Amino acid sequence: TYATASFFRGVATGPQSLVAAADGANNAARVARAGSAGLWLGVGAGLLAGLALAGITAWVLPLAVRDAAIGEPAADYLWVRAFAVPFSLLSFGLLGGLQGLGDTKTRAWVSAVGNALNIGLDLVLIFGWGPFPRLGATGAAIATLVSSVVMCGLYAIKHRQLFGRPVRPTREVLRSSLAVGVPAGLTSLLS
Repeated sequence: TYATASFFRGVATGPQSLVAAADGANNAARVARAGSAGLWLGVGAGLLAGLALAGITAWVLPLAVRDAAIGEPAADYLWVRAFAVPFSLLSFGLLGGLQGLGDTKTRAWVSAVGNALNIGLDLVLIFGWGPFPRLGATGAAIATLVSSVVMCGLYAIKHRQLFGRPVRPTREVLRSSLAVGVPAGLTSLLS
């Protein structure tokens, strides 16, 4: 599952270099299109990766793990994580645009917020504190889902501040983004 996510993460961040080049050339229209391409590719990559994880959970996991004591919690975890993957990859698509403009601070503080939230929710949901029941592996997946949604929301707010409303990227911008993103994804997949 990590390899699949790594490939799609590379695809989603493909527009980063286009944003940087357009910003360096003072081409505001291309900056906006390339930034929006990250959003489009993040959504597309997220949906494809989520479906891939669902397929792995449905068809590969039962063949690979025969012990129900391991397989059932793993399946419960992966089903919930399949819903988190689209938010995670959309975050990478949004983040590619931000980093293309030289914004590295947003990733630092959003990661800190997301990780703190994930850890806090892990403690509550895995072990069951107060009114929350002990959910084990499913609780860990829910914590990741919630923190992924929050992080995606924070990236979307910052992206909107820097890029404005999303615009439709041209085919050329999408092709150029994929020309960078697919090799980056393959490199991540194979390393």
